[in-house]
Amino acid sequence: MSSELLNSILVIVGWIIVHQLSVYRDIEKNRREELVSALDKIMQRFNDLLVLSNEYHTNDRDRSREVTIKITLQDFQMQILHLMDICNPPHEDTIKLIIHDDFKLVRQAITLEHFEDEHLEPIGHDSNIIYQVANSIINLNSKLLELKATHVKFNYSSPALNMIKKYIRKA
Repeated sequence: MSSELLNSILVIVGWIIVHQLSVYRDIEKNRREELVSALDKIMQRFNDLLVLSNEYHTNDRDRSREVTIKITLQDFQMQILHLMDICNPPHEDTIKLIIHDDFKLVRQAITLEHFEDEHLEPIGHDSNIIYQVANSIINLNSKLLELKATHVKFNYSSPALNMIKKYIRKA
């Protein structure tokens, strides 16, 4: 085989590898940006829910706020589940735990006591319910920030790169 042919093959193989790495990098960048955007929106909406919940509990009963709170909680559950479509597979269990444990605590803090029929009169801003709601939302946002931090780090692993590493180790 002539050296020109060998050089041409190496150039083509090199171009294919670089192209694959570039495509992978772009896909990962878009996925991370989408995840960060989704998490930022969810965390902001949880902060808005905290305000809405405080207004509901510290004022006279408002049935329209009850409905808004219930719909918002259902929407959050769907949005958090959607994160599994964006995240890498190892983090699906983390998201399931967030929904099962942390989100459940937020929902219970807001609706378990002093909600709907139990809402006879406003409670004070220093009530234990207000603190429970705030703490549960802070804890949930903290878990979402941890999830965000683990996904913002760029993972330089790709099928093409793994193939190159395997070939180098053999040599």
